[in-house]
Amino acid sequence: MCWGPYRSFRGLVEEDPRVDPDRNPMWALVEQPGIGTYPAPGSPLSFSSLPRVPVTAAPRLGADTGDVLAEVLDLGEEDLAALRGAGTI
Repeated sequence: MCWGPYRSFRGLVEEDPRVDPDRNPMWALVEQPGIGTYPAPGSPLSFSSLPRVPVTAAPRLGADTGDVLAEVLDLGEEDLAALRGAGTI
C-alpha cells in the first residue's frame, strides 16, 4: 500500500525542494499579472536536440479573443472592429 501526506499545490511549492526552480529545470518562477510571482511547472519532456520550452504566464482573460475569432471563425479585421466597437469583445 502506498501512502503519504496529503499535499495541496500550495504545500507542494512551499515545502518540497524538488519544486525549487534553481534545482529543477521543469519549474520556473512566473510573473502572472494580477497574481504575482509563483513557481509554475513546465514540460517534463527534454530532448537533446531541442531547447526546453520556457515556462510562461497564462494570457490575461480575453487577451487572445481577437486572434481566436480570426483563426477559428475566419473573421476579418472589419468584423473584429465591429465587435470591439459594440463592446462584445
